[in-house]
Amino acid sequence: MTASRLPVLAALVGIFLPAIHHQALAGAFDSVVVINEIHYHPDSAAKTEWVELRNQQGVDMNLSRWSLTGGIEFTFPDNFTLPGGGHIVIAATVGQIRGALGPFNGSLNNSGDIIRLRNRNGRIMDEVEYSDNGDWPTGPDGTGVTLARRQASAGDHPSLWTSSNEVGGTPGNLNFFEANGPPIR
Repeated sequence: MTASRLPVLAALVGIFLPAIHHQALAGAFDSVVVINEIHYHPDSAAKTEWVELRNQQGVDMNLSRWSLTGGIEFTFPDNFTLPGGGHIVIAATVGQIRGALGPFNGSLNNSGDIIRLRNRNGRIMDEVEYSDNGDWPTGPDGTGVTLARRQASAGDHPSLWTSSNEVGGTPGNLNFFEANGPPIR
């Protein structure tokens, strides 16, 4: 390549590379901790709403001052660590789910809402914008089952989520058997 073509190449890279990079990352998050299961419309008022997070890696993650935002608000306490392969439930009524944190402020909208997991600097680490219509599973809307990721690495597209197999979901446990999943603690 001749030196006279370098400015043209640099200009093309400057124009096209950011656009390609932006498209590839649209809606993608890089957190090893993900929103894993959501109980947004329990089958009775006696049951609590909750959100479960899962650590997809085998190493412990410090979630001190991380938060859930959107339809609900919750900030993790200082020195909170989620074990590798572990789960944590954040509930509206803490005593109804063994080992849950909370309570969170606000409530999960029964017809759809957005939940964001943010790190201590406010960066969005994971996000789910669920609904009770369109391509989203309708089973979790008041029947007692939960909205569950099919696989821990799944994104937030409706086809990657399904109804749990159990009434009340699987708070603090795997949603479904995963042959090659992370170690369970």
